[in-house]
Amino acid sequence: MPLLQRIELSEVIARLPSLKPLARAAAPCNESLFIAALGFEDRCTAVATEFKSGAYRAQQALYLEYSTNEDDNNRNRSNLLGTLNVIAKSVAPLPLDGPGAV
Repeated sequence: MPLLQRIELSEVIARLPSLKPLARAAAPCNESLFIAALGFEDRCTAVATEFKSGAYRAQQALYLEYSTNEDDNNRNRSNLLGTLNVIAKSVAPLPLDGPGAV
């Protein structure tokens, strides 16, 4: 049985809640899983950085890795990993293509 299943956005978009501005948690928040994507754009670290400065914490963080633009993506790796290591007890990569992909 696969761990991940591909679902198209068009299949679920109508069931998703409306977007709201991100608010920092005033009280401690301890989730089981946080998922981020390692990319070359600043936005790949933005949410984790916001959560780091608030009360959000997670048991585990996974960061999605793509084999495309590897050199560009690696520029954000240390920043993302440093931030994830603050908000999560355990941090691991999740390769999405190439060797080791799920």
